[in-house]
Amino acid sequence: MSSQYRVAFLTGSQKLEMGYLPIPKVRPNEVLVRIRQANVCPTDMKKYYNLDDKSVVDLHEHGPVILGHEASGVIETMGSMVSGFKPGDRVAIDPMLPCGTCDYCRAGDFPMCKNLRALGVSAGSITDSQELLTEGIGGVFADYVKVPAENLYHLPDGLSFQAGAMMEPLADVLHSLEVGNPHAGETAVVFGLGAMGLMHIQVMHSLGVENIIGIDPIDTRREKAKQFGASLTINPDKDDPITILKDTTHGLGAEIIFVCAGGGSQTKCASQALKSIRKKGRILLYASALKPAEIIVDINQIHYSMIKFTGTVGFFPNHARLALEYLQEGQVDFNAIRTLSMPLEKLEEAFNLNKRSDVLKVGVDISHE
Repeated sequence: MSSQYRVAFLTGSQKLEMGYLPIPKVRPNEVLVRIRQANVCPTDMKKYYNLDDKSVVDLHEHGPVILGHEASGVIETMGSMVSGFKPGDRVAIDPMLPCGTCDYCRAGDFPMCKNLRALGVSAGSITDSQELLTEGIGGVFADYVKVPAENLYHLPDGLSFQAGAMMEPLADVLHSLEVGNPHAGETAVVFGLGAMGLMHIQVMHSLGVENIIGIDPIDTRREKAKQFGASLTINPDKDDPITILKDTTHGLGAEIIFVCAGGGSQTKCASQALKSIRKKGRILLYASALKPAEIIVDINQIHYSMIKFTGTVGFFPNHARLALEYLQEGQVDFNAIRTLSMPLEKLEEAFNLNKRSDVLKVGVDISHE
């Protein structure tokens, strides 16, 4: 094994540079994973395109960071206290690094950790990730990543590295669906038919939810939603979602709405969801919005109609294990989501491809020849 490994550094807004770092030594509870496959996530895109002023200054003054947090690979080395794994094991990675000591962590609610950090700047600040990198912990847009052993999940026999890299986003979706709890006989709506919205539809359809409505202005994404089990799709650029959702539910509104449209679209979609939900319905905000992210809420509607209005972030170990089962059983067609793949050296091109309306998720092939 060489003494250095390749990394793709984020050095500024829309600036990526290939470089090298010394291969880190693992501590007793840590594992060094040789990355085989990774994905570009909207969270990576947000950091790449929408750095705030403080983050730009931090990168300039204190050095670069490494993006990327969806990945699978092979264990290269591991610390003396690690059990349940061995070098050569194929694994998927949970990128979250909770502190383990705050009130939320002590209660087992790790996604709510007050001091949460993560691989690839997927949680915490640029400064947090710079500090992690001094400890040898970066992102997955690199040949290697060092993580605590508890962040790893064995890939089932026969499951590809490409599928394994989809564990993290699918686990997020399964957490969302657990909280939203759609079931047969209900009208379920998904605003935003990107990779995550489409996985919501695939899983709901596999669970027997038949009346699924997908909303997105992009033709190819609405077509894919129908292939995955949507009974109706709506183009919000041509038709009013609120009117159609009311009409198709006899004026009542939908029982459950997932807002999977993120970025600049989320606030508008969240407002439309509130106008499209029935009494005692549930609205779940899956994606995050660009700041400012305020909407006007009619408190009386929430109160008198007993509406549940919530969100989810991250996942728990049961969601990760279930995600790998779904991928192994083919209940989620990851090939229809992860539609393109680029080598690490062309990561900037992968980011640009991810902006195209006909692309759902771009994979990053981190070969070691």
